[in-house]
Amino acid sequence: MTLSNLILGELPLVLFTVMTQAVVGFSFVYALSTRAKTSTLASRKRFGLTFLFLLAIALLPSLFHLGDPTHAPYLLMRLGAFESGGAWHIAWLPNEILGVGVLFALGIWLFYTGTLLALYLLPLAGIVTLFFMSGIYGSMQNTVLTWNFSLTLWLFGSSAFFLGGLLYRILHDLTHEDRLGAFLFSLIGFALLCLSLAFYTLHVGQSQIEGIGSAYTLLGEHYALFLGTGVILSVLALLLWFLKDFSTLPFGSPRSIGAIALLFGLLGVFSTRVLFYGLIHTHLWLG
Repeated sequence: MTLSNLILGELPLVLFTVMTQAVVGFSFVYALSTRAKTSTLASRKRFGLTFLFLLAIALLPSLFHLGDPTHAPYLLMRLGAFESGGAWHIAWLPNEILGVGVLFALGIWLFYTGTLLALYLLPLAGIVTLFFMSGIYGSMQNTVLTWNFSLTLWLFGSSAFFLGGLLYRILHDLTHEDRLGAFLFSLIGFALLCLSLAFYTLHVGQSQIEGIGSAYTLLGEHYALFLGTGVILSVLALLLWFLKDFSTLPFGSPRSIGAIALLFGLLGVFSTRVLFYGLIHTHLWLG
């Protein structure tokens, strides 16, 4: 499989998951910040509008993944669970769609009312949505050996924390306390992301595919390339952020440096996520 096919094979899904996790993380960081505790009604309404705008952008790529947006209503008919083969199964994809719908509803509620309840329910609903998002892949781990539910949830959650702090930093003028809190949030998210990638790499190495051997063979030299690039870009994002906010070096405006750091962070997670979906794409392509 060529490098271009690897990147483009699941591009809408990669963009959707990365951006949605960034928005969920953003709501989490905001809800925990001192800015939220001292916020006015008007500022909470503005946050609700910002959240809705970002979530709408994140959802656009998912429409292309469906192939036909009219498939969505059919999926919604299978909410909760469904019966098949004499057993009940959790309807992971419809529940993910429901979770996103709940996020939209909470965002609209927050925008119109500015209530603190909606503000704090947003990240909780986001976590549940990430749980269902991870379950889509975990439910098929017996068929696609490179997928694993717990590792996927860890991967998605840590990505949300890492990107959420970066997104929060660029969208708000912050006090030193909030800047430090957001940076630590992203730093912890990055550490957890690296651990999840390390355990996923071990999992992939232990996954043996009949007639091929180790699952690493599916991506060949691309595995190290995308993993290394993703980690390096993520480190650069944190380094730029640290130098701008917590050092005396005079370079760039806070917003411009923050935008570059966010771009590096998004590209870093995107690069590692190409591995996640690339393994699946090549696995199904071979099978």
